[in-house]
Amino acid sequence: MLCLNKTFFCPGRRVFIIARLYTALVLLWVPCSGYAGLDAVLDNGRVALDGAIRGMENLESHEHGMIYYLGLDLHKVFSRSTSDIGTLIFQPYLVRRKNTHYIFSDVGQEDDQELIWRVANFNYTALSNGGVNIRAGHFELPFGLEQTMDSNGTLRQFTASDRAIKSDWGVSVNGVLPSYEYEVALSAGSGNTIDRSQSPYLFSGRIGSASHQNYVVGGSWFYGDVLVEKTITERRKIGLDLAYYFRQWMWLAEISIGENDQQNTVSGFLELSQQIPQEHLHLYMQLKHQQIKSEGWQSGGQFITGLVWEPYKNFTVSGQLLYSIEEIEQQPRSNRLSVQLRYRFE
Repeated sequence: MLCLNKTFFCPGRRVFIIARLYTALVLLWVPCSGYAGLDAVLDNGRVALDGAIRGMENLESHEHGMIYYLGLDLHKVFSRSTSDIGTLIFQPYLVRRKNTHYIFSDVGQEDDQELIWRVANFNYTALSNGGVNIRAGHFELPFGLEQTMDSNGTLRQFTASDRAIKSDWGVSVNGVLPSYEYEVALSAGSGNTIDRSQSPYLFSGRIGSASHQNYVVGGSWFYGDVLVEKTITERRKIGLDLAYYFRQWMWLAEISIGENDQQNTVSGFLELSQQIPQEHLHLYMQLKHQQIKSEGWQSGGQFITGLVWEPYKNFTVSGQLLYSIEEIEQQPRSNRLSVQLRYRFE
């Protein structure tokens, strides 16, 4: 099983283990500032120590919570004289949560700290000049806008919450061709760790037009049993996503239909955003809508607006307001304000 040992959560050893993990991250990062040996190893690569502080307030209960992140971000392209062999991405992060159960109203989400894997995989690209590649490790599942947008470590998110899982351990076949891109994955279905106790699994994929174009369209599927908080939830989804770029503007849309635990669902997502390069500013507005059929149809919706500002190189300030337009029955209102400060030591 690829997960932290249970001793990590024992109070007597937790501080010691966290200290060792932080020390390891620092020792991995410090040499990158000038030693020729590491420079040679990281030829065609980059390494950074990535830290963030996120504060949140539930605007209904006026409770607030904090999340602290510290992680290593390593990208390395392995090459030979005539072509690339593959790309390694290694992103372990230490996460500390404080009072977040008051923000999200999730039962059992008490204060804790853990080691998470945002991305940790190797994509072997030497088979056919990028047309057929093999990825193994922990990666973002190929479905919808999550496949083409990088939202790791940011307040700005898309539709992964509808599927109860964003990243997973597994293998995939993927490729980039002149007119389209694709990825088909078979994964463990248990997220950050590999847990086979209830036999979770996922089969997912996306096929779409080339992502460098101004207009991008893709189709996705998501089929399997997801392990969430020691409970299996069935997910069956098919989806369509669209992206359109015009100068400094970007329009995103995604719609999916399927089943959550044998309940019919329809989910929709819209985003309009603007990049302002002179101010290093990104503004966005989102609208999320979900319908679930349990005896009768129930609807829920959220309006989200936010910004990302980079006043200095490697330092970003983010803010986001989430407002619940309507809530599905038995789900508490989740209006909240979030602010994040993030710095990358490169």
